[in-house]
Amino acid sequence: MENCMKTIHSVVFFVLVLVVVAFIFLILKENRPDEDKILLQTLDCQSDKIDASVYNLQGHTSLVGAIITFNRIPLSEDERKTLTELGIVLDEDSLIIDHMIARIPSESICPLVEIENISRIFIPETSLNLTDYEIKNN
Repeated sequence: MENCMKTIHSVVFFVLVLVVVAFIFLILKENRPDEDKILLQTLDCQSDKIDASVYNLQGHTSLVGAIITFNRIPLSEDERKTLTELGIVLDEDSLIIDHMIARIPSESICPLVEIENISRIFIPETSLNLTDYEIKNN
């Protein structure tokens, strides 16, 4: 009888430990960062001003290197102040017509697209196909 009680207690203890481990696993899985999501799924806004190249970044992205297209240049002092307050760093030397490279915190993307002077945020394609250029210049 005593062996039977030890076995029952062991089984109950094993089941209890198994339930606790499963519960912890499920909680950790639910609280995982947005590894499987894209930025589109984690942002609080959607806008035509945000290009798919930005939306398709990993959901846990905290800083986006992108190009901002402005409706008018030069920027007013108020616009510069707003961008600075949002933590956006512009590379002034990269200005080409109305495009400028910027470092944008992910949490600032939604307020950024609300600015009237912003027309688009995108990440340029990084792959270059030099085949035609190389053929013409050889």
